[in-house]
Amino acid sequence: MRILHKDGFSQQDLEMIRPVVYSNCIHSMLSILRAMFHLQIEYADNERVVSRSIYRFSVVS
Repeated sequence: MRILHKDGFSQQDLEMIRPVVYSNCIHSMLSILRAMFHLQIEYADNERVVSRSIYRFSVVS
């Protein structure tokens, strides 16, 4: 655990943790898309329907 508002992260720490943060974001987005699919929640913006294909691609892959 680190107090972020005191010294923050070193450049080496940032480079080491960046992939973990990106991975967490992607997994969280996929969880939301999966829940929307199972709960049959429609997208508010029709342009986001492409997200559905991303979800299906990631599940199949």
